[in-house]
Amino acid sequence: MNAQKIMDEIGVFLDRSLLKKSKITKAEIIRFIEAKWAEADDEKYRIYASYIYTARMVNEYKWAGDAPNMLRWLGEMDKHTRSNENPPYVSDYYKGECCLECDAEQEALKFLRKSYEANEEYLLTRSPKVAEFFNARLAEPKILPKFEDEEYKDFSFPLRLEYFGKALEQEGEFRCAFLDEYGEETDEPSQAQSDALEFLKQNQEEILTGILAEILKNYPKWQKIYDYPSETKSDFMPDICTPQELSELLELQNIYILDGAKIGFEFSCSWDMEHGLGVMTRKGKVVKIGEAETAFIF
Repeated sequence: MNAQKIMDEIGVFLDRSLLKKSKITKAEIIRFIEAKWAEADDEKYRIYASYIYTARMVNEYKWAGDAPNMLRWLGEMDKHTRSNENPPYVSDYYKGECCLECDAEQEALKFLRKSYEANEEYLLTRSPKVAEFFNARLAEPKILPKFEDEEYKDFSFPLRLEYFGKALEQEGEFRCAFLDEYGEETDEPSQAQSDALEFLKQNQEEILTGILAEILKNYPKWQKIYDYPSETKSDFMPDICTPQELSELLELQNIYILDGAKIGFEFSCSWDMEHGLGVMTRKGKVVKIGEAETAFIF
């Protein structure tokens, strides 16, 4: 059967699984992809998206601790034309790492040994877990390099906004962060940023009402741009008339407080899950709207 059509069907199903109101389970995702993959002819091994789906299935079975099925999907990855983009030792390392994460140590050792024989340095310098596992099984263990602990400093904090939670049909506690002049998160806000945070807390309804009104105003224009076909439009970009209906399509992910009394709101949205939606406000008024980055770059 037409492979491109089937890969498109998988893509739509995965997008539906990410919708705010979706009840699609991981088990259903696995069953759907397995069935559709079996239907598609060998052209699937030349379609870009299908390579991503093989990686998805490898991860699904890895997380489930199902080594046999994980290995089967690693084999499907090997059949794809993109599998030749990396040297064999890189692919063998990836397979070994996957097996190790799935507690399939013998299989992991087999792949890692092949990678090591082709490029010793690559294997011993990538991941401390893999390097230590393999090095302990060498007849003459090597002195391993020091792995730098690149710990990410998360300066975000939970922000309770009851009105936002009720209007957007979310929990009401949102991730918030102050951004410095370079766009980096900081735990040392300026007085203006502290004032902006307090302004947000005290003016929730006015701010969110303005945001939703601006989104609704742009929505018909966006519908024409995205031009969803009739069979998927009702799921991803249905016709709506009121701001309240946006709660089904939006989910507030992050709030960023910048200098100059600017506050950015980053949303996921049903019609563009890759790029999202960003809204920048100043003193409670919307000043810019666009993709997600609009919420933190201004």
